[in-house]
Amino acid sequence: MRDAVDFDLHGFVGIRVIQHRSGDADVVGRQLGLSPQPLERDPDIVVEFVDRIDVDRTMTYVGWPTGVFGADDYYVERRSGTTTTLARVPFADVGGCCCTFVCESGGSDVPLLLAAVNLIALGKGVLPLHASAFEYNGRGVLVTGWSKGGKTELLLVFAQHGARYVGDEWVYLDPDGQMYGVPEPIRLWRWQLRQLPDIWRRVPVAQRVRLRLLEQAARACHSRPLARLSPVMRGTPILERQLWVRTPPSQLFKNQAPAPQQARLDDVILTLSTTDGDVTTGTADGTEVAQRMAASLAQEREPFDSYYRQFLFAFPDRRNPVVDSAGMRESALLRERLGGRTVTVLRHRYPVDLGTLFEPVRQQLRLG
Repeated sequence: MRDAVDFDLHGFVGIRVIQHRSGDADVVGRQLGLSPQPLERDPDIVVEFVDRIDVDRTMTYVGWPTGVFGADDYYVERRSGTTTTLARVPFADVGGCCCTFVCESGGSDVPLLLAAVNLIALGKGVLPLHASAFEYNGRGVLVTGWSKGGKTELLLVFAQHGARYVGDEWVYLDPDGQMYGVPEPIRLWRWQLRQLPDIWRRVPVAQRVRLRLLEQAARACHSRPLARLSPVMRGTPILERQLWVRTPPSQLFKNQAPAPQQARLDDVILTLSTTDGDVTTGTADGTEVAQRMAASLAQEREPFDSYYRQFLFAFPDRRNPVVDSAGMRESALLRERLGGRTVTVLRHRYPVDLGTLFEPVRQQLRLG
């Protein structure tokens, strides 16, 4: 019997990993931001790692070079350097009693696993929301918005004032008014770290050196005469997209005892990046915010949906009603969880001076 390792997302979604090599479960743990925890129930997802997947002699590409299918199954092919791994993605079974991913060992992640976790949670009445969340002075605060809207920035600001971490990137809202996160590392950009010197000092030396070298290279490209004509300059955006590190929440939130990433949902903030340099606050109706976030969640689900369309091209008779109805389920739960609330709207320029965010939000929410 091969070694099995379980993960549990707050009792909502259970994942069982069947390892082929030592460390296969670590791939899933890092991807989901979870630590191993025995399940006392059947898993919703099984991830089985193997050395090689036996495939049909003749395969057909759809969405080359990552999507391919044979007579019975659809696969996602991943390339990392000289390593190529194949994974069978169970599109027809996501949201059923149990769905099984089969992956070749050696890859950096399990393709589309988080999207499958979120779809299963959604089917159980738990709303996955692209958001950050924290607890400050006994009040649970949810911060949501479009990408680059300032969710993580507000989380960082309140961390510096003693807030308790709940989640970043994905936060799960249950029917009882509770929100849950996972302690996955937070992505911090170089411009944010310049404003957080105490955090910068805790970044490992090797990562600090890497960031400085990338920053110097990008700056040199911008300042070089006629640089825009050179191959190096054409690579500047690539360099700038690498100016970040991942930092565990424990390094950002002071004196936080180990505890479940959970809090009551009391306040909701919608963050918006604007062309105006002033930081302003206002309010919006929760129903309007729910409609906005339905569009945001559709955008976040797009990579999964793109592969799902490829799967349907390969197997048009194997539609999945859970996937097909995801947008309607999200909209209904958003209205239920956010409708009727008065939502605080925070507008600011991006990138923002982090020091300008705390006081306007504290006053608007009357957080003491």
